[in-house]
Amino acid sequence: MQDNMSLQGVESSERRRYQRLVRKLPVYFNIYEDKRNNKSHTRFSAQTQDIGLGGVAFDTIIEDITLAKELTEKRTGLNLNIHLIEKNSEIASKANIAWIFNLKGLPIKTKYVLGLNFVDMGKAERDILSTYLNEMISFQREESAKNRQRIKKTLAQIARVNENSFSEDTLIREELGVDSLMAMETLAVIETIYGIEIDESRAFDVVTVADMMDLIEEYLHKNSTY
Repeated sequence: MQDNMSLQGVESSERRRYQRLVRKLPVYFNIYEDKRNNKSHTRFSAQTQDIGLGGVAFDTIIEDITLAKELTEKRTGLNLNIHLIEKNSEIASKANIAWIFNLKGLPIKTKYVLGLNFVDMGKAERDILSTYLNEMISFQREESAKNRQRIKKTLAQIARVNENSFSEDTLIREELGVDSLMAMETLAVIETIYGIEIDESRAFDVVTVADMMDLIEEYLHKNSTY
C-alpha cells in the first residue's frame, strides 16, 4: 500500500508560493468522511516536518489498515489542530491530502508522511500562523548565520588560516588544504560544541566550505526542536 504521488513536484510548487518553516510541531487530526455532514473519525497524533501558509507536511504512525487505505485511496480531507509551541496556542484548519508516502523498508512499516493543503482556514487563524512563521523563520536565519560563522571559525583554526581569507565557495581540499582527516577533526570539534553525533563517512562527500556547513546544520536540525 503505497502512493508516491509526485512528491518533488508538489513540494517545489508550494515552496515557490509560500515560505516553509522546517519545525517539529505537534499535530492532531481526524478524517471527515463526508464533507456535507463532517462525519469524523478518531483523532490521531502526528508531528510536522515543515509548515507554510499554504499547507503542512507531517509524519505519523498508522496501525489501522482500514484508515491507511482511506488515506491513500480515497484522499479524504482532514481536520487539523496544530500546536504552535512558542506561542502556546493552537490553530485549526481543514486540509486536503496533496500526497502521501509510506516509509517502507523502515522498522516501523506503518509510518507515513503526508503533504496537505489548507482549506477553509479562518482569517484569525491565518494571521496567527503568518505571524508565527515570520518570527520563526527570522529566528532560524539568525541562528543559522551564527552557526555557520562558528563552523567557519573552527575550520580556519584547524586549517591554520585566517577565517576572513576564504568564503563558503572555497574548495575544502584544493584551496583550503583540508584533507579528509582534518575534515573529520572539524566535525569532531563541532560535535563537542553542540553535543551532536555526525556520521564521519559523510565527510568524504564535502567539497566546499558550504558543503561542510550544510552537513553540520543538517545534524543540528535533527537534534534540535528549532
